[in-house]
Amino acid sequence: FQAEDGIRDSSVTGVQTCALPISNPVWSDSARKFAAEQLAGLTGGNRKGRKRLFRASAAGSCHRQQVFKVVGVPSKEEIDGKLANIFATGNFLHLKWQMQGLTEGWLAQAEVPIERLDLNAGGTMDGVLWNGAGFEAKSINSRGYASVMTYGPKEMHIFQVDHYMHLTDIPSFSIVYENKDTGEWREFKVDRDEDRDERVRATLERLNGYLEVKELPTLLDDCKAKEGLTYRSCAFRDICL
Repeated sequence: FQAEDGIRDSSVTGVQTCALPISNPVWSDSARKFAAEQLAGLTGGNRKGRKRLFRASAAGSCHRQQVFKVVGVPSKEEIDGKLANIFATGNFLHLKWQMQGLTEGWLAQAEVPIERLDLNAGGTMDGVLWNGAGFEAKSINSRGYASVMTYGPKEMHIFQVDHYMHLTDIPSFSIVYENKDTGEWREFKVDRDEDRDERVRATLERLNGYLEVKELPTLLDDCKAKEGLTYRSCAFRDICL
């Protein structure tokens, strides 16, 4: 593993170790079985009847929004055909990496659910590598990819895998970014970090505190003014105020 220059955190290094996807691959039995179960909604994050928990995938998002989700407030998502197609592309790119990893053996498990009821938290990891490290795949456009190559993994993605490591005994994570526009990809290794682990603990403590006293987190300034991307894209904006 050779570190890249310019990474912001000494515990986050750029590496490229996973095998490249190949055209017309021959999938293993385990990969085909996983794909069938995944597409049928029987695995990990797709499975029906999931408990309402603070999800690692929402780490870094609005606390008020996260509380709404946990207490079961109905949301009003507005997804047009273009956005639905973007989501579908991302889902199938995830599936490609998972099937490739299961076939070649560098992925030991795919779509692995985590639930820590004592912390009222959980999530679904994209996978666990052969060496016990976690695996997370991200598809991104050229602009975002250029940013990642310059500054390292997005903060919200580091925060997401920090949540996974806090909820498990996993010591490190590999985040793979694939450029949807060009097919380029890069893997970043993120080690468990004591300071960031404390940040996760404090965040979960704060979120659970809102539930205990039955109060909502403070409104964001942009949401008070009914402006900004966070407000416009929020599925709860019609009832939040």
